Amino acid sequence: MVGFFSRFFGKGSNKAKAQPAEVQKDILQNAKEKFGFECIKVHGKDAWSEWQKIRSEGEFYPVILGPESEIEYLSDNFEYQDVSDLSGVDDLVFPDLYLEELKVEAAAYDDSEDPYSFDLEEAVESQLADWTDEAFTDGPPVTEPIVVQNYSGKYHKEVYLAKIKTDDWTTIPALLRFGGFNACPGNEWHASAIRHWREKYQVELVSLTHDILELRAGKRPQTKEDAVRLSMEQYFYCSDIVSQGVDDPNNLAKILMAQDFWYFWWD
Repeated sequence: MVGFFSRFFGKGSNKAKAQPAEVQKDILQNAKEKFGFECIKVHGKDAWSEWQKIRSEGEFYPVILGPESEIEYLSDNFEYQDVSDLSGVDDLVFPDLYLEELKVEAAAYDDSEDPYSFDLEEAVESQLADWTDEAFTDGPPVTEPIVVQNYSGKYHKEVYLAKIKTDDWTTIPALLRFGGFNACPGNEWHASAIRHWREKYQVELVSLTHDILELRAGKRPQTKEDAVRLSMEQYFYCSDIVSQGVDDPNNLAKILMAQDFWYFWWD
């Protein structure tokens, strides 16, 4: 697992240290008491198959949380952050209203750094004008969540999975207090974006750390027009995957046409 996605993996994903059995038991027990849901621990190489097993059983929604260090981050989130009010999330139309919010924030801070001025249609038109049929490769396609490995591409010896009972898994980022830092969208916008992509591309949430969110798409964009539109939506949602990753949204579009795993990382 190399290339663009693995280059980012070292950011915020520490190598897990082996712990005595009694300490591991305490971590799992404390997680259930503090977070209100069960966590299990597996080897990194087994995490993706375990996610698929739990998902197919249907009783819980599984989320891969990463190594033990991520449990510590999650604990801090629960101590210092609240869940956003999601009662109005159905009215938050992604990406349209999200881009309007970004425009207002940019105007307030006189921020003119974004080259696309938060205009989706203009951005898509511009990217299509620059499109080439030259293939973009950045390592082999990703076939499992990257958080099961460390920055050097080795599987974590211990990876934690959350087993969450919920009628609406799109709210899980909010339940885990994810978002609202730096350029990372707030809880409510994660729910809105995921619902939008679920409808269009049948995405599922597969992993969530303190700064990484991964989705798996059941459908891929089939045309360059759809792929470019999706890449620009993802750019506005998480610009770091382009500006600190593949350099050009068209490169991202080509990745999205070739693989099912979507990766987001916020600095």
